[in-house]
Amino acid sequence: MEMIDGVAMNKAHPDTFEIPSDAEKAAITSENWVKVGFIAPGPKANTERMWVKVTKMSGDDIEGVLDNDPVLVPHLITAGDVVKLKKIHVLAIT
Repeated sequence: MEMIDGVAMNKAHPDTFEIPSDAEKAAITSENWVKVGFIAPGPKANTERMWVKVTKMSGDDIEGVLDNDPVLVPHLITAGDVVKLKKIHVLAIT
């Protein structure tokens, strides 16, 4: 499933699209939740931001479990599914 590239969006819109710093992303552990923007396939390319509980980190690779049931793409992904992403996809950390 395609995800928002937060780094590219921040570069294109630095005043309105904030993302965590590289240092904050480097400090992500399995104690964290990360917000990811999933892009719904189709002509409108709507996005849905959802939380992922981090379970594994390896360099820029993050693996976690989706915490939300999506509205836009429930047929593609559901809460509890394993999600693999990169640090560039992280939009927020908690």
